[in-house]
Amino acid sequence: MEAAGLALFMLSACAFTTLIEYPTSPLRQAITEPFTRRALMGVAMGLTAVGIIYSPWGQRSGAHLNPSVTLTFWRLGKVQSWDAIFYIVAQFGGGLGGVLLAREALGNLISDPSVNYAVTVPGVGGAVGAFLAEALISCGLMGVVLIASNTPRLARLTGFFAGALIAIYIALEAPLSGMSMNPARTFASAVPSGNWTADPETSALDVNCKAHDVDNVYVVDGSFFVSSTAVNPAFTIMANALRVADHLAARLK
Repeated sequence: MEAAGLALFMLSACAFTTLIEYPTSPLRQAITEPFTRRALMGVAMGLTAVGIIYSPWGQRSGAHLNPSVTLTFWRLGKVQSWDAIFYIVAQFGGGLGGVLLAREALGNLISDPSVNYAVTVPGVGGAVGAFLAEALISCGLMGVVLIASNTPRLARLTGFFAGALIAIYIALEAPLSGMSMNPARTFASAVPSGNWTADPETSALDVNCKAHDVDNVYVVDGSFFVSSTAVNPAFTIMANALRVADHLAARLK
């Protein structure tokens, strides 16, 4: 049940990322403002989370969907050790299975740099900024879940509170870390994409296409693509150039 829950969440994440970010998607062409697209993505994923939490399977397993949640409840004595282990294994396996299923359904669309398996990587604040942001939002989510679930008149609404926070975090925090809060979710995207880090030792550019060693050099053509393309990459190159331009504009303010 935990595996199926995170598989559905990741399948939804990949599908909506493709719909909202793929360069030739009508929705991407209609909505040019990055914040608006993130807000739309937040609503989609927040509703996905709520649907899974209140589904019969989610109600039966508790819909942790996240090793961090499972470990918290284990630490509080609400989950037995062996149950916690199996929950976490199921979450990692289910998340990866969901992304692989999305790859089968979406084909080459999911590997396009604008989608890239819905990976979560450090953003404008670098690895340190991403770490601090993830710690803060994870603390906020668990705090709300624990308070709501232990307050009788709010307990039934816990899933809605969690969904609302996911929506808000994606809209506001995603530029800092990609908004994961979930190691199984990050792992699921990292495996098929091969994107584990923005480390200068393993990449020429950071996530904003800036050369690691030269502060004012950005690469926005197709030279950094990991493989040759089967179709014309012009739209992808243009969309990425606009993304980098948004980053530069924010950086120079």
